[in-house]
Amino acid sequence: GCKKLKAVSIPGGVRKISYRAFEECKKLTTVTLCDGVETIDNLAFYDCTALKAIFIPKTVKEIDKSSFSGSDKLTIKAIENSCAEKFAKKNRIPFVAE
Repeated sequence: GCKKLKAVSIPGGVRKISYRAFEECKKLTTVTLCDGVETIDNLAFYDCTALKAIFIPKTVKEIDKSSFSGSDKLTIKAIENSCAEKFAKKNRIPFVAE
């Protein structure tokens, strides 16, 4: 995993956050996904122990159940009734409507 990355914004041209893309980025606290991102893959943010907030756009339609395993401080921020809200509630991850 990366050692220094604290925040990242993923542009909309990126359609998928791939398998283990940010695995064990221990200092990562904030992630912003821009409109256009559609999928958050298996273990994409695995064991990101400092991750506090991720902003997920309405274009995201698929989030793997293990995308955020080990990221226990996480709050998902997204629009109401989105895929992200359903994922957060199903997986008991705090959710904030943006």
